[in-house]
Amino acid sequence: MDDGAPTRRRGALRLIAGVVAWGLCVVMGLTLLARAFAHASWALDMVAIGAAQFAVLSFLLGALALAFRLWTPGALLVGVALAHWLWLSGGRAERADAGASDLVSVMTFNTYAENDRPDLVLEAVEAADADVVVLIEAGPKLQELVAASGELLARYPGHVISEPRRSWSVLVLSRWPLREVELRERHPDRW
Repeated sequence: MDDGAPTRRRGALRLIAGVVAWGLCVVMGLTLLARAFAHASWALDMVAIGAAQFAVLSFLLGALALAFRLWTPGALLVGVALAHWLWLSGGRAERADAGASDLVSVMTFNTYAENDRPDLVLEAVEAADADVVVLIEAGPKLQELVAASGELLARYPGHVISEPRRSWSVLVLSRWPLREVELRERHPDRW
């Protein structure tokens, strides 16, 4: 019988927990760096999609590490969970009263050109109640729904679409009339 087996298992557990903890810390650090640089905002978006799951996973792994008395990995993982919880707890800013300030609320939404549920996109637009809405990849189904929605068009009398009846169109809705609108690609060499 080998008396060193529990020690080896504990050492392997400590190594795995440490690698996971430091890996999650590096991902969190890179996320915060991406947030600091505007040109890397896509990276922030990709991480933000799973922020809640990331927070729960980090907390559970941290609690497990602490239960096994792996203090450093446990503390790191709980710290990552706390950072994500603080990130997520910011919530949505309160809407200012109309006329109370010069603030304009803007909603941008990549609706996914192949979206089979454009009705849910319209629900999200109505719930956001933004002053200006920019729908990216507004496909033909979504365009038809918007055109048929008299209530939505009454709320947003200013509206323009980049390429009607095309899948990759950009649809802009505004509470104010739009006089001259020019939709241009900012980086035509990138997709």
